Amino acid sequence: LPLAVLAELRLRQGRTEEAEKLLHGMEDEPAAFATIVRLHLERGNLEHAGAMLDRRAAHAPEDPEVLMLGGELALAEADPKAATTAAERLAAVARKLARADLEAEAALLAGEAAAHPAAPRSTAGGPASDAEHHLVDAVARFAALDFPYEEARARLALARVQAAAGSPFALASARSAREVFERLREAPLPLDDQPGEPRTYANFCAVNHTPVDTEKLLS
Repeated sequence: LPLAVLAELRLRQGRTEEAEKLLHGMEDEPAAFATIVRLHLERGNLEHAGAMLDRRAAHAPEDPEVLMLGGELALAEADPKAATTAAERLAAVARKLARADLEAEAALLAGEAAAHPAAPRSTAGGPASDAEHHLVDAVARFAALDFPYEEARARLALARVQAAAGSPFALASARSAREVFERLREAPLPLDDQPGEPRTYANFCAVNHTPVDTEKLLS
């Protein structure tokens, strides 16, 4: 398993120190770029993450990875407007490349941006209805692609929006997300793990935080 991939898995599990050790000396490796940026975002080093993204964007402004990470950075900076712009640009690139997976990611990012407390009210229903529209779209797109983990991510985001709005559908959305995460923990991992580690999809799931958020919605 390539070190950059393993580092990404460790970061998703919340094992940031292990991820950082694996990424040591890989700052100039293209394969490690996204994981390093996410590590900085996780630790609140927003200025450093932004500098890395600006440097990459100067050479590849339409790079889908740059647009996705730029959206994540904008959300971390409490700038939903910038995140929405990133989502729109990502959707345009996705259509140009005929990448259904990127269209789904763009819908998810747009939903998360619309759900942000600082999101402007652009419709009669307000940010919550905008967010729900995008997130329902993201769920459907990931489901059509048979991307269960990504679908569960979108369902969890949708559950949060529905719970905040007092929707009766919040519980069902949260339960659906939880069931997928639990099922994927036992599914075979399509990559070779390090020697002595269980070959399960758990290493690919963000098990450190997603189940906790789901349980809070269910409580």
